[in-house]
Amino acid sequence: MVQRIRLWMMICCCQVMVIAAVTDPNDLVVLNALKYGWENLPHDWKGSDPCGSNWEGINRTDSHITTL
Repeated sequence: MVQRIRLWMMICCCQVMVIAAVTDPNDLVVLNALKYGWENLPHDWKGSDPCGSNWEGINRTDSHITTL
């Protein structure tokens, strides 16, 4: 029983960390529009979420983009 509780707590903690890394949806719409509109992107702008993938030149506080 104790092992099940520990496993459940570990899964919950992992989900919280994943959710915390997600970019604000409004910021994400704008950044993805820029990404698909620009031709010469930085090499590490891969994936659809800059907070989860750590895009070069994107600075954020919590889940909000603060500067480009």
